[in-house]
Amino acid sequence: TLGSSWIKGSDGFYYYTSAVEKGGTTDDLVESVIPILSAPDGYRITVTTVASAIQALPYSAAEEAWGVTINDSGVITGR
Repeated sequence: TLGSSWIKGSDGFYYYTSAVEKGGTTDDLVESVIPILSAPDGYRITVTTVASAIQALPYSAAEEAWGVTINDSGVITGR
């Protein structure tokens, strides 16, 4: 399931909705993974998360680089 502080953009990527302080962390993106099918013996499921970041201020930096909309409170509201 998807963490509550994330939105899925129309590009298929997930965006954390608020700025993160230097040295801080986000809420979990993925809270659990449930396989659709069972894996053969000896196999396991691996989930790899690839991330990128951009400066939080000015808001236009993220808006231009990621094509998102940021409201006056600094929260991403759409993509």
